[in-house]
Amino acid sequence: MIELENDTSEDYATAPSVRTRGRSFCHECLRVFSFCTNRQIERHLFEDSQSPLPPAVRQPHVMKTGQRWILVLFALTSVIVVVTLLVSSVSYKHGSLTITLDLDELTERGKCPACFGVKLCPQMIQGKIELNDWTKYSVSKLVNSKNVFYATWHNRGVERKLILKKLAHDNELARLDKELCNRHGKQDQCDSKDAVRLLIDKYSYTHKNRPDDPILHGEKIGKVTDALLCPSHHKMDYIIERVTKLSKGPHRNTILMHILTMLLVNPEPLILQTFRAEDGWPFPVYYGACGRIVAEEYVGNRLTTFYKYDFHIRATIALELLEIAFKLSDNDTDFILYLADISPDNFAVNEDDYKVKVIDLENIIIVDKTQLDKTGNNKVHVSESMNCQNKQSGNSEGQCFSVSTEELCVYPVTDHNFYAICAGLLASDPLSQEFPEGLLHNPPSELSNSKFNEYLESCRVPGPKYNRIEAAQKLRELLENYVGVRGSR
Repeated sequence: MIELENDTSEDYATAPSVRTRGRSFCHECLRVFSFCTNRQIERHLFEDSQSPLPPAVRQPHVMKTGQRWILVLFALTSVIVVVTLLVSSVSYKHGSLTITLDLDELTERGKCPACFGVKLCPQMIQGKIELNDWTKYSVSKLVNSKNVFYATWHNRGVERKLILKKLAHDNELARLDKELCNRHGKQDQCDSKDAVRLLIDKYSYTHKNRPDDPILHGEKIGKVTDALLCPSHHKMDYIIERVTKLSKGPHRNTILMHILTMLLVNPEPLILQTFRAEDGWPFPVYYGACGRIVAEEYVGNRLTTFYKYDFHIRATIALELLEIAFKLSDNDTDFILYLADISPDNFAVNEDDYKVKVIDLENIIIVDKTQLDKTGNNKVHVSESMNCQNKQSGNSEGQCFSVSTEELCVYPVTDHNFYAICAGLLASDPLSQEFPEGLLHNPPSELSNSKFNEYLESCRVPGPKYNRIEAAQKLRELLENYVGVRGSR
């Protein structure tokens, strides 16, 4: 647990900023242009795009005068557009021009208590948490639609890399304010921070064993996000108690307002605080929030970075992914966690030890095991892919990853997480387009001559010999032996 230098207080939600004077415009401009030309933007969040050279470059020919003027006009227009974008991203603050984002403004702490928390507000206001890398520049907002930022935390002489998240796109956060007002029954002259206060009474009930501790009613809130699927009073009580335990300072009703806000837009911080990395869960460490920004551990590069690495490294990563499937499916809590989005972008790898963590938890389904029918559903539920259709043409485009919430909410044993990992990421012809041949492509002869392919294929599509869980166990044992033997050489 990270110890903060200063106690936190809800007062920081409305405290004035004491950030230092911005740097000069010209100095920062030089840094931006140097940055953009000399440094490759990291692919942790966004796809690289490479456009083919225009025909005029591929096939040289003598330009006519008219063509030259068109080219010049196009070049001038492009320059004007770029300059306009740069100028529109420049802000004037504290008497000087700056082209860097203001972290305090990004927090939107004035929206509290319709926010995610206030624990880290002192650190951000005092400048101990600073944006860095390319996401610190105002112009980055043109492409950083996911609102994910790199940052550094200077705490007690130690620098720690962070990932800061606003948990949603700007338009989704604007819709959140409208949603809070709509649920309150007011659309005109409505302030979301007032609406969320009144909604707590509407969505809470009294705990029978703790009459002074109100609990949110998940079914009344509705199935807005994946965490609210498979509703259970026990699940909601467990989440609230875990979050309350870590939220020192705010009144319980204020904590409930923060929880409700996150449940409506993105429950990731709630899952990180309920199923903590410190307790062995394969998730990033959660440090806290300020307004509408949360701070998490920087884990490493995303999974797609390692697609062409040496097979031994990919096998090590595959073992980590299988361990995640086992952990989420069978653990010592009362809950099963299911992966409802299997994009490789949702996983990150620490390049020092190749440990893997799930870094996007928005689409995690939490099932209360105490609510499952353990008498009539003893069979292993098998998850299956569905046919994809092109939205424009309507033509079939192969198989797509699918989630059947109805089955996951009632079956005590399902192979869904193993389906997600094996069919989605590891095996050939995976459901993830980012891995055209699967993470475990081109195995060495010592594996391809064993039962490796049989186990991997049975984990992708279960057959008469092995179900997915059995095949995953066999595959895990085989990879453990391979990685152990190769690692000892």
